[in-house]
Amino acid sequence: MNIQNAFKTYRKSRSLNQKELGLKLGIDSDAAQSRISHYESGRREIPIDLAYKFIDLARNEGDSYNLEDIYPRHDAESAA
Repeated sequence: MNIQNAFKTYRKSRSLNQKELGLKLGIDSDAAQSRISHYESGRREIPIDLAYKFIDLARNEGDSYNLEDIYPRHDAESAA
């Protein structure tokens, strides 16, 4: 899974729109929807601190995500 799929899967399972997820992650109200949209579409890379906020949020609500769900290792890196 990658961050685009992780955010969208989580959002859909919780019936949240992009702005609502952004607000839960502490993103400013004016930017929440567009930033989540950019993360989900891959137009913008998620900052590591926001990735950890997402993992914590999901875990607190019963889902299990880890950093590799968001930043998957490439085959060459995982083989080393």
